[in-house]
Amino acid sequence: MSTVFLDTAPLIYLVEGTADLRQLVRLRLSEWIDADVPLRSSVLTLAELLVPAKKAGDVRRVYQYKTALRELLGGPLHGIDEHQAERAAEIRAQYGFSSPDALQLASAQAMGCDVFFTNDRQLRKFKEIEIILVTGLACCE
Repeated sequence: MSTVFLDTAPLIYLVEGTADLRQLVRLRLSEWIDADVPLRSSVLTLAELLVPAKKAGDVRRVYQYKTALRELLGGPLHGIDEHQAERAAEIRAQYGFSSPDALQLASAQAMGCDVFFTNDRQLRKFKEIEIILVTGLACCE
């Protein structure tokens, strides 16, 4: 059975994306939930999600994101420790990804995820986890 890591973009689309993007994310998440596929994410996801809402003072949106994460994951967010930080540095050095992207990938690996759900096309260069994009493009297209 797969374990799926949820990156930030799909969760943004789920709460405040266009109708088309919301639908794409809902369909994919529904497939995984119906198949009892574990969904995981990290504390970095929450930090990234909350920035615009906090900047705008939008308490309702903060609540929506926290609730959506709690309901989807059914458990705690993964913390980032020294091991993931070092692995992120390796990923960043090899692929040139941003620190947040490298930390997310390192966290996904630490949790044993074999699927990474994002909409960041550049992450398709990372071959150690299957990258699935919201827009439907898989890692090897």
